[in-house]
Amino acid sequence: MATKRETSKEEIEGEVEKKRARMEDRLSNLPRDLQLHILSSLDSRINCPFLGPRSGAFKNLKILHLEGAIITDIDPFSGFLVLEKLTLVDCGISPSGKTLSVHALNLSELTIRCNPGYKCCELTAPKLKFFEYRGYVFPQLRIHEDLSVLETMVIGDNGVCDHSIQEKRTFDDLLSLFCAFPNAKSLKLFSRIVHVLSLFQHE
Repeated sequence: MATKRETSKEEIEGEVEKKRARMEDRLSNLPRDLQLHILSSLDSRINCPFLGPRSGAFKNLKILHLEGAIITDIDPFSGFLVLEKLTLVDCGISPSGKTLSVHALNLSELTIRCNPGYKCCELTAPKLKFFEYRGYVFPQLRIHEDLSVLETMVIGDNGVCDHSIQEKRTFDDLLSLFCAFPNAKSLKLFSRIVHVLSLFQHE
């Protein structure tokens, strides 16, 4: 009597890869005006396996909204070649402390709302026209393309600590953030941001 052959690890991985490739092929043929919204609670954040430059998924994606997602890829958005609008709400980075990289050559709108925030962001988006950032921590920005077409910049926070040392650090981080966007034509600041700036107006 013939015994049932055990499936090898290589065969299982091969089948998983085939299924992934078939799914990416289906996703790549979706309409060009596709919008994708992925929402998750803070208590049950989810990984997004379709992110990354080698991903074939959602090639026609124009609008991406991630909420409560965990970003693990070092270059998560460059695979979306026609992405125009990106919104990140309370998204984590794994491992923690890693730089958030936004490499999207057709991106025109970027909104980041996070708690506490990101320490460092790398931005490659030469067509960016709108930038919004809200958080406790304001990031050090590394700009890899000229943002000469930027029109609107919105800066807010989720509450400012009353401790003078924290306020001074926030002030310094804000100045660094403003210097990264010298071509912005319109600037909107939330009231607490104005308050912090007023504390050190002579510096």
